[in-house]
Amino acid sequence: MSLEVRIATSAADYRGAAELIVPAYHRKGYYPDASELRVKNEASGLQKNSVTVLLAMKDGAPEATITLRNDGPAGLSIDTHFGREVNKLRSRGYALMEFGLLATWRERPLCRYIIAFQVVALKVASSYGADVLVAAVHPDHERYFYRDVLGFRVMAGGRVKYLPEVNNAPAIGIFHSVVGLMNHRFARQ
Repeated sequence: MSLEVRIATSAADYRGAAELIVPAYHRKGYYPDASELRVKNEASGLQKNSVTVLLAMKDGAPEATITLRNDGPAGLSIDTHFGREVNKLRSRGYALMEFGLLATWRERPLCRYIIAFQVVALKVASSYGADVLVAAVHPDHERYFYRDVLGFRVMAGGRVKYLPEVNNAPAIGIFHSVVGLMNHRFARQ
């Protein structure tokens, strides 16, 4: 059976997403104690109005997940470390949506899922009126995937920052226009 990407709607869907995130982040060393991340996921609640969770399903089981967070009065998670850069985008009048919490089952290649998520993620972003997608990603992923494959750009300043909430893992802020991603996707087909 082929990969099906869908929006999480049930408690089982959200639980499936959390069950992918916890071990994936533990494996990467972002949280040495996997139970700490489980508590954070349950506390923050993936089931919020401004959050859309996408699942890539194969044979009825979740294989990968990504979370999209619409900007609002409380801001975005990326604001904590890249607030100045994100605010520059806002000051230009852009409506933002953040993506993150990417996780795959075991050690599956992430790029396979990002491309599968792209169509649904762009529809979600458009439905919320988002102009620009933003994220904090590992610098290696920025160079070898987000920039080269999807055409993302590094935010102004381009500095790598170390995030204490993920065991001081390095991150860099990236962005791409929603329309640009749509054009990029169709140009590559």
